Amino acid sequence: MTTPDLTGAREQGSAAEALEHCLEAARSPDCRHAFLRLDIDGASAAARAVDQQRARLGPVPPLGGLAISV
Repeated sequence: MTTPDLTGAREQGSAAEALEHCLEAARSPDCRHAFLRLDIDGASAAARAVDQQRARLGPVPPLGGLAISV
């Protein structure tokens, strides 16, 4: 079994756009019991930082631009 490369998803648009899609899903009725807390400010700041790094063609961390939930 091979592990899918999820980092390819971050090339499909900005981190901020991806975050908005994830937040929309997280706020849906289907996920109402899935999250205890959403750090929207922190996630937005991280997404902006990744987008700025990409714009400068700088290095992006391996999971930069991917929404992660724990």
